[in-house]
Amino acid sequence: MELKEKASEISSLGFTVIWLPTPTESVSPEGYMPKDLYNLNSRYGTIDELKDLVKSLHGVGLKVLGDVVLNHRCAHYQNQNGVWNIFGGRLNWDDRAVVGDDPHFQGRGNKSSGDNFHAAPNIDHSQDFVRKDLIEWLCWLRLKRESLFLPLSIMPERIRKACIFSLFDPASTLFFSSCQKFFDGHVWIHTH
Repeated sequence: MELKEKASEISSLGFTVIWLPTPTESVSPEGYMPKDLYNLNSRYGTIDELKDLVKSLHGVGLKVLGDVVLNHRCAHYQNQNGVWNIFGGRLNWDDRAVVGDDPHFQGRGNKSSGDNFHAAPNIDHSQDFVRKDLIEWLCWLRLKRESLFLPLSIMPERIRKACIFSLFDPASTLFFSSCQKFFDGHVWIHTH
């Protein structure tokens, strides 16, 4: 990995944080059309290479900001109408996980709370099973990526709140009761 070889040089230039693109299996080469969130072997490398990179970056004092895409997800299978809205892998959701107001993907979930991204099914984050599964995945990711995300303590208060609550409803007990020991002091960023 070229980045690993340049870690010391990057640190010596005064950088303190490195952003890494989303590492999940993706339909698109850059990673922003995620398919199987539990598969961290991507065009950027294997899960072991990712862990090694993070360890090397931390070794020269660089913090690592990992990007994840949770707004949409590419399906593994088509439904009875030929629409791609059935997911495989550990997050084997059906069309209830897809927002109901995007005509392209025939979701049975609630209406979207924002703009629809028409290239892939938009995930309905108001569904308890979706939030539960994503929290479990974030906990798993935290363990797999060896302290990849930025500590909350280095971020301004307004950014901390925006990052945490952009995905999870701040009034929800689901977030605060799940994997709390892994979330304490860390920020989870979601894109789009």
